[in-house]
Amino acid sequence: MSDGVDYDVVIIGSGIAGSTLALCLAKRGVRTLVVEKGRHPHFVIGESTVPSTSYSFEYLNELTDVPELAAAYSYPGLKQAGCTGWPKQHFWFGWNDPGEPVTPDKELCFYALLPPRGPDFHANRADLDHFFVKLFPKYGVAYQDKTTVLGFDSDATSARLTVKSETDATERTVTAAYVVDCTGHASFLAKKFGLRKEDPELSTNSRSMFGHFKNVKFLDDVLPPNEEVGFLRDGGTIHHMFKGGWMWGIRFDSGIMSVGITLDRDVWPLDESITPDEELRTIIDRYPTVKAALGEMVPVRPIIRTGRVHGGTDRIQFACNAILGERFILAPHSAGFIDPLFSTGILLTGAFLNRFVPIAAQAAVDGDWSMERFRPLETVFMREVEMVDKVVGGMFRSWRYGHATFAHYWRLWLYVGSAMYLTRVAVPQEDATGPGVFCANIPSVETLVRKMHDIIFDPAFEEKSGTRALKAAMDEVWDDSHGPGPMDFPLEPDRTICVKFLATGERAKAQLHMLKWWRAMVAANPTVAAKVEVGRVANWILENRKRKVSDLRAVEESRKGDGVLARAFQIINNIRLGEVQGPFTDNPALLWNVSENATKVAETAGAWDVHSIENDPVSRAPAKST
Repeated sequence: MSDGVDYDVVIIGSGIAGSTLALCLAKRGVRTLVVEKGRHPHFVIGESTVPSTSYSFEYLNELTDVPELAAAYSYPGLKQAGCTGWPKQHFWFGWNDPGEPVTPDKELCFYALLPPRGPDFHANRADLDHFFVKLFPKYGVAYQDKTTVLGFDSDATSARLTVKSETDATERTVTAAYVVDCTGHASFLAKKFGLRKEDPELSTNSRSMFGHFKNVKFLDDVLPPNEEVGFLRDGGTIHHMFKGGWMWGIRFDSGIMSVGITLDRDVWPLDESITPDEELRTIIDRYPTVKAALGEMVPVRPIIRTGRVHGGTDRIQFACNAILGERFILAPHSAGFIDPLFSTGILLTGAFLNRFVPIAAQAAVDGDWSMERFRPLETVFMREVEMVDKVVGGMFRSWRYGHATFAHYWRLWLYVGSAMYLTRVAVPQEDATGPGVFCANIPSVETLVRKMHDIIFDPAFEEKSGTRALKAAMDEVWDDSHGPGPMDFPLEPDRTICVKFLATGERAKAQLHMLKWWRAMVAANPTVAAKVEVGRVANWILENRKRKVSDLRAVEESRKGDGVLARAFQIINNIRLGEVQGPFTDNPALLWNVSENATKVAETAGAWDVHSIENDPVSRAPAKST
């Protein structure tokens, strides 16, 4: 416990980063205050997890013993917390050409983890973030909402925040040993100290529009079923790709869907003479499959078209020269952002929390809050941003050419995502010098990412020869372990390609290939091999087996009680292809509680808008009355 200050740590912002960080610090005995400018529930995107994100929050629970974190790493846990969500069994990608429906040869799919370790999930962040904030009293976290930070200064002994409450208009000074800025794109400390780069120096260059909608049809109601996918297409996160951009569909069990679009600013420059709603509808109308699914959707809250950098640009990328200062640090979403693609925002947050919490807990004991103690967190974060940008920026560039080019760059994401997950299982996540998000600090993978990025961004890139070069680069790294099989993509995909090897319980032979490949990858990177703890991998496998038994037992107990867990597993089962007969849109078997849906929609519509904070350049289209 730090002497001479009001708190050990003050956290600015109470989104998922600020709220979960506060709970974990408090559980470790760190005196913590959270200051929030707005209120809960609030509307914010970042609603989809990936396997490495789920594992990060599960690991964070192991570090800190905050069992409620289960709401952040499993669909059943989310439902037991009373939150709106959806089980995510896969990532579905469909390539759209103007005037042409999506066909099976233009579909790609990658399985997320299946039970018992999975599935991942979609979460209505208004519910999830509020759930964590409501736990503050239980864990002894001090909390002030509707409170604005007006000033900050620090010296070698402490940090001082000047805050003003909207409730009583009073100003006061709060002292702390350390401050964590979790305010996101409008970061108070990044602006105060000029940490943001005027030019983010990132290859990804996109803008976005997004909102929550009702009356969105299931894709399996507008396309023939696809046996290769094995699930309803809406049983995972929907990705519609087209030349110059992509569109997401994140379904919830309330019948609402989060829909957003991000566009390459060079291909789709902003036309401010048209409204967000008009632009969104114009793009939807170009692509028959998208129009069939989204053509009748109705926004339940204003559509947002936004930039996230001070100065009014519509570009959503930003980056910082540094994330550390005297007595403060920026959390990932305050320090940088690439794009919603692959849900890397919450992934970076989970990685940061696992590294920061043990260091801060020890600092609260020994009083050492020096910048150098936290320097490894800055170093790995900068490498992670580079890796994420090169993978995501390369994806955007691939969409300028067509499905084949995209498919072979997509293989890089499969490689990086798989290597990242398995390595995070094997290496303690609190080690900031170890493997990071998107395989930062794994030299051979960093080399591959840079090689693929250089190919796709070569000014002389030509579609056919360039696609061959991408394929050759990926064939080389997969062939040693896999040979012909799940990763043997034809140059021009002629069928649906669905990759399932990472999913527990599926394609056991492919999983063995996967482990063989991973062991070879680790052996090629001595700095990583030195950190691998084989016992962690063995425990992971053993835990999967135990969970199969314990889950069955818990479901049976649930049927005798409130039925929540049993209902969650029933919906997980119902998104398998063939378990429920169509039509699927508004099918009660795929909704949590039909009688409560109107209330859930009203809550979503009335949630406070995080994007309305000062200096955030946004334009909104009004929600349509129904």
